[in-house]
Amino acid sequence: MRPDYQIQTVHDSESDFRSAMERVHAWLGEHAGEHGVSDDMQALGWEARLEGKTVGILTGRLMWNWIFIKMLAVAPGHRSQGIGRMLMENVETYAADNQLTGIHLDTFTYQAPAFYEKLGYVEFGRLTDLPPGHTRIYYAKRLKTKGN
Repeated sequence: MRPDYQIQTVHDSESDFRSAMERVHAWLGEHAGEHGVSDDMQALGWEARLEGKTVGILTGRLMWNWIFIKMLAVAPGHRSQGIGRMLMENVETYAADNQLTGIHLDTFTYQAPAFYEKLGYVEFGRLTDLPPGHTRIYYAKRLKTKGN
């Protein structure tokens, strides 16, 4: 006979949600360790500044020798001036200097797929109607470093 499990929400409270996420990370980290995989993750971030004001931000995380770009945004009024490209070039230099395997990210059809393609990122997946009427696109760029 199966135990009487009960399912409850944890997303109604930010603290409950954070606590649940900490437990998930711990359980998954333990499982990964059983398979010889480290779940160490390092947060990364860069800002573009002009006259002391932040005009662009790139955030991501480093895990398993790959950087995942979580977000890239340029402030209104500063777009189409090369700031996004400068931030991307900076993260690529960081990755190359640290002999990382590559960089991956996702974007949407209403955002900047052509921007990433111009930088040499290769599409490896799509999820249509996310958000409705648009497509989420997944990109990766394998770096040419020693061992790759």
